[in-house]
Amino acid sequence: MSARDSRTRLTWLLLALLATLSLVLGILILSGARSNWGPIDHPRFPTLQRSGWSWENNDLLLAGVWLLGALQISVYLCLLGLGLAGRKGLGPLRVPLLLGGFLHAGIFSWMILAHVFPIAPSLWSFPPPTVVMVFFLWILPPFYFVILYVMVFDRWILNHESLRRFREFVHSRRGKGSG
Repeated sequence: MSARDSRTRLTWLLLALLATLSLVLGILILSGARSNWGPIDHPRFPTLQRSGWSWENNDLLLAGVWLLGALQISVYLCLLGLGLAGRKGLGPLRVPLLLGGFLHAGIFSWMILAHVFPIAPSLWSFPPPTVVMVFFLWILPPFYFVILYVMVFDRWILNHESLRRFREFVHSRRGKGSG
């Protein structure tokens, strides 16, 4: 597959993702799905009430929030792919990008599921979804992509051939401007 085909596919995928994102957002807004904000009975102490979100009886909103997040992660990866697609397409970058996407989507799904199932620990009185967001979602995917960028920049993003061509271009432009 040529670079042009790769960019064309990524562009169409990006447009489809953005259309789907808009459609899901419209459905959620028009469906009237609302979170149950207000006092919630404490699970261990019935005389105590706590405030916050309750996802009970609101599966549509929870599924919609997950779908919106997954689509946003997909748009992000698609934009990264468009920016990284060189003359030969994504090439060897495809697998690391997909692994980073699965890491990001997996941690995001864990955070959403932590609202329903207590599958994450409470830490320093933070609720489980907050623990997942602060200590996993905000750290691991950005760290992965930064490390990937540092490790492969000189081979996949700005290789010696591209740098040589850029220098030739700059040199040729300087020659035309001074005459």
